[in-house]
Amino acid sequence: MSCGSEFFTSNCVCDTLLAIVKAQEKVSPIMEDNDCEFGCERAIQELVGGVQNNAPMNDTIPVILICKSTCEPFKGVGVKRSGNQHKPFKVVTGCIFRVVDVDPETCCATLEILVKDGSHGSGSGDSEDTFDCVKDLEKAHELKPTGVCITIDLNCFCGVSCIFPQNLF
Repeated sequence: MSCGSEFFTSNCVCDTLLAIVKAQEKVSPIMEDNDCEFGCERAIQELVGGVQNNAPMNDTIPVILICKSTCEPFKGVGVKRSGNQHKPFKVVTGCIFRVVDVDPETCCATLEILVKDGSHGSGSGDSEDTFDCVKDLEKAHELKPTGVCITIDLNCFCGVSCIFPQNLF
């Protein structure tokens, strides 16, 4: 038994959370749907039409990945052409992504870096604090695709936070 629970997933955090859910269901069986108002499950339901909202047709569930080693949002870095022959490189950083593809065998994913409106493809750029990537998200009107993709190993992450569906394309 891991972490004193009756579950055996070989993951102490998972076992503990399963035990918490089971205990909560015993004392409060009212929450049958187990749906959060905001989160990945709700975002997926909205995107595929299972939940009605008044938004235009959406095509993307933006995500924020939490690094296993630091418990902070992952900050992706990529480069695109700037269009300026004297300075040909445009560095793009961000911690909000569109999932482009996932390989279920290797658990590698291709992610497109998204930026907040007004950031012109640089995300939060120069800051060392990864929380700067998300802290002013409340001020943004929309997220925009950059066309810059990165490939990551999903085994390096301990969490994912989903943002409600967006219409990016």
